[in-house]
Amino acid sequence: MSQKRTIELTCPMCGKPASFTLWDSVNNVLNPELEEQLLKNTFALFSCPHCGGQNYVAYDFLYHDMQKGWMIYLLHSREEKDREKVNASLERMYRLLDGKLGHTMHPYSFRLVHTLDEMREKIIILHDDLDDRIVEISKLFIRERLKNDHVEALALRYGWGAVDGKQQPVMYVFEAGGKMGMVPYTRQLYDVLESFFKLGQDADGTVYEEINEAWAADMIRKYGGGLSGNSSPHIH
Repeated sequence: MSQKRTIELTCPMCGKPASFTLWDSVNNVLNPELEEQLLKNTFALFSCPHCGGQNYVAYDFLYHDMQKGWMIYLLHSREEKDREKVNASLERMYRLLDGKLGHTMHPYSFRLVHTLDEMREKIIILHDDLDDRIVEISKLFIRERLKNDHVEALALRYGWGAVDGKQQPVMYVFEAGGKMGMVPYTRQLYDVLESFFKLGQDADGTVYEEINEAWAADMIRKYGGGLSGNSSPHIH
C-alpha cells in the first residue's frame, strides 16, 4: 500500500510555514494518480498556499509495481552506509513476506536510483515492457555513435518523443550548456543486444541493484572487453 505523512516546512520564497505531504511508498496499482505525477514531473512538487511559489522537495521513497513485480527505491544519498540501510530494510521485509506470511516475492526485481529523472525513466521502461539492463547497455553503443558525430553526451535518458512528426521511443541526449537533443531508439538495436547478451530473468536477491551505464560497462567487459571487440554484437 502507499504510505504518506504530513510535515511542516517553510517556503523558501516567502518564508511562511505550510504543510506538505510526503509519500514514503508509492503503489501504482492502488494510487495510479501518484504514478501519473511521477511521469508528468509534478511529484514531490511543493506549491506554497501563500505566495504560489513552487519548489521540489527532495526525499527518499519506494515505488512499487505489484503487477510487474518491481520495486524501485529513490535514495538521494550515494553513501555506502545509506545504501546498506536501505538494503537491510528490504531484507527484513523480504523475510517477513516470504517466510512468516507464506507470501512469495519471487520473481521480483529491485532497483536503486538517485534522482527523480532516473525513477521516471525506469517507470517508462517498465510501461514499454523493456529490460532496463538492455536499455542501459544500449546507451553505451549510442554514445559511441554520438562520439563519431562529435557529440559528447553528459547523460542519456530513455523516453518518447516526436521524430518526423511521429511519437516513438527515443534516447534524450543531454549536453553541456543545457543543450538537449534526441535520437531514435530502434527496436532493432534493442533486439540485437537482447539476443547477444541473453541476460535472462533478474537473479533473486534481497538488494536494490543500481542498473546504470556503469553497470552496463562492467557487463560488456565481462562479455568481451569492449564495444568494438570481436566478441561484441555487430550493429549497423
